[in-house]
Amino acid sequence: MLIGFIIFGLGWSLIWQAQGKSATHSVLDMPLWFSSSNSKVILSLLTIIFGILHLIIAIYIFSWIGIIFWIVCAVLTQLISSIIFNNSRTKNPAPPFFTGIVLIIIGLIIIMTNKN
Repeated sequence: MLIGFIIFGLGWSLIWQAQGKSATHSVLDMPLWFSSSNSKVILSLLTIIFGILHLIIAIYIFSWIGIIFWIVCAVLTQLISSIIFNNSRTKNPAPPFFTGIVLIIIGLIIIMTNKN
């Protein structure tokens, strides 16, 4: 379950990073959908929803000490995702967004299929 929790957290931080990139870069640096105002609202809502879900999973797996694990995982996965996708060449929010969605699905599958 811990591996699924970390993978889910990495996916959440990538969506968080995509939300930040879509809000700060010009229209020419990203696909058309990410430049619309609707996408900014949807990305913000997805970031909040997955963050709350990640916290709920942390409390479910680790009891109340899960809040500490959640904070540590959020910081570490944000650092990892910023190293992977945050350079001057990748202003496009699509790669971290779609990679984040895939990692969230993989993390949820690992968490849900664990029999512990």
